[in-house]
Parts: sequence; structure tokens; C-alpha cells
Amino acid sequence: MPPNCLLASREALAGGGRVPTAAAAPLRVLHLMASLSPKCGGPTEAGLGMVRALRRAGVDARIVVSDDDDGPRMSGVALGRWTEHGGVPVWFIPRVPARQRTLIGFTFAPQFVGWCQRHLLEFDFIHVHTVFSFPANVGMWVARWRGIPFAVRPLGQLCEWALRQRGWGKRLQLALFSRANVDRAAFLHVTTALEAEESARTGCRCPVLVQPHGLDLPVRQADARARLRVDLGVPADRLLVLTLSRLHPVKGLEGLLQAVAQQRDRAFDLVIAGTGEPSYVAQLQALVGRLGLTGRVHWVGQVDGERKWRCFQGSDVFVLASHMENFGMVVLEALAAALPVVVSAKVGLAEEVRRHRVGRVAEHFSWDAAARGLIASYEAACGRPGKII
Repeated sequence: MPPNCLLASREALAGGGRVPTAAAAPLRVLHLMASLSPKCGGPTEAGLGMVRALRRAGVDARIVVSDDDDGPRMSGVALGRWTEHGGVPVWFIPRVPARQRTLIGFTFAPQFVGWCQRHLLEFDFIHVHTVFSFPANVGMWVARWRGIPFAVRPLGQLCEWALRQRGWGKRLQLALFSRANVDRAAFLHVTTALEAEESARTGCRCPVLVQPHGLDLPVRQADARARLRVDLGVPADRLLVLTLSRLHPVKGLEGLLQAVAQQRDRAFDLVIAGTGEPSYVAQLQALVGRLGLTGRVHWVGQVDGERKWRCFQGSDVFVLASHMENFGMVVLEALAAALPVVVSAKVGLAEEVRRHRVGRVAEHFSWDAAARGLIASYEAACGRPGKII
């Protein structure tokens, strides 16, 4: 990693930006996101968990986001005002529905321009989530123009695999405006050393902060194992291998299914939790049929809350075979459920899985610990004296 992308320190982040507010005033931090759709999985859960933890620590943290839902809009959300969503204050801005599939991820929401011009100065620090989206680049540009320090959480979008997908569009965005925006960030917020290394190869010129995500530990369900097998209609002693993620080619599901097919003498079933593009899901289901796995693969769809934790706590092994995973929130959730995990080398948490035992990992990754690390970096970038060590 080049010197200009070393782990950010308070000294590296200090200086510049706006005149700090009174010491007694709470730090005001805006998290700017493209989507809070449940379909986004880990990025949505991480964004909400991060802001909840910051608020518990006394920071006035809020989210501004589009009403994007990867196609249709999110239902039941109030537009144009602060509203509580997921336990935090959120301002939803309407997006323009995309006619072309390639534009959905860009999340074109023109009202972000006026909103950012009117409201960004109300905050001490801007935390931008994603690189290749309209809201992210508008937020970074306005923050630069207004002289407000900001950080960028790239969500793995600067990693090698992600940059190869729709590569021409991303290269064009980088050349036109995204690279200039990211280079002027107070720091790049990555969650693992693997993501830091891959992001550094893009030539970013801002400091890099490696700050892992956390999670809220679940309540233990004593009957999870039995109830999950009843739900699936399988024998009580059947071994279950779980994979839970957005159903997308990056998750390596084809290879996982082929590996399961090679284990015909093993008495276990595969549970696939998550949703994705219907055409891609149909391809996976067709592959299951060709491999002769129809009776051994169970599709449970999107799972949240108690049902999600029943899947984790009722299974015997968790597998994530991704080609690229900047962090892997589901791996952390599996570890918190004391579930043995098998991950590919491209999962950001792979090194932690190698180094730590389950209890150590679950304890190390808490949202409150993550919030303390972020607050120290916010304070330094804003020129405030550190309050939390």
C-alpha cells in the first residue's frame, strides 16, 4: 500500500474544513446513502447499525437517502421531511425510475442537488456511502464546495472484481468526477485490510481508515434447530448448510451448488436465503435441477428479524463463496450465532475467521466499538479535540 493510503491517524486527518462549533455542542454527522432497501442486505443493515451506535454515543447522526428499492420504490416511506426509519432520523428523496438496468445502481435522484446545497452546512461532517451513485457524487461535490469534511465508504466498489463489472461506465465516472471527489475526502472508510489493499490499487490519494462494522447480538432461540427443520419439512436430524446473501453472480452460488453436487454421499441439505433478479434466480434454480439437487436445496427467500436468526441458529454450517466481499456482514452474524463458517479467500473477514475463535470475533466486532473509532476520526477531521479514545 503506498504511503498516501496508510491507515489514517488523528494527525493525518486534522486540519482544514470548517471552523469547529462550540465544544459543548454535539457533533452533527450526516450519512448520505443511495438506498436503504432491505434488498441491499449488508450495506443497509450496516448503515442503520452505524448511525444507531453513533446516536447512542451522543452524536447527532442522521441519514439522507433516496427511496430506491432496486427497481420499484420503497413502500410506506415519507418523503421530504425527517422521519424515523429503522430507529434513526431519515430524510427520503425520490429517485427517477430507471428504464435501463444499467442505470438502477446509479440511483438518479436530481433533488439531491438542491437538498445538499440547502442542508449540508447544518452538519459538521458528511459520511458518504458508495462511490458510483448520483447521490454520493452530488454529496461529495457539494461538501467540497462548502468546505465540509467528508469521508467515503466505498462498499467494495473500488475492489478489483467490482471495477470489472460495467467497467466502461465506472472508468468514465472516475475520470470525470468520482476520482477527484474521493481524492479530497478526509479519509476512505474501509472495513478490512483486504478492501484497503484493493482500493489502494486504484491510486486513491486520501488517507484510509480501516474500521470494521459491528452488529447487534441476537437473542438466543432455544428451539431454533427444531423449528427450522419443521419450516423446511426435513427430518429433525438432517444437517443444514446455510448461505444467506443477495442472490447475485458475485456471491459465487454456481460454484457452491456444484460443490454440493459433488457431495452426494453426504447427508446434508443446502438452505439458500435471499432474493435477487428473477431471471438470475431462475438460472440458479435451473442449475439445481440439472445437478440433481432439487430435493436437497431449500429456497427461503428474504429473511429478516427473528426468522433470519432462526436460520443462523438452526443451521449447522454457514458458507459464503463470494468472488468479492469487502466485509461480509452475514459472516459476522453467523459467528455471533456460534455457527461454524466456510468463506472464500475473497471475503473481507476471511483473515479474521482464520485468526480468531467464534467468541473472540463476536466480542471484537460490536457497533459501539465501531462508533468509538468513527467518532475519533470525525473529531480529528473537524479539528475538534478528541473526546473518545
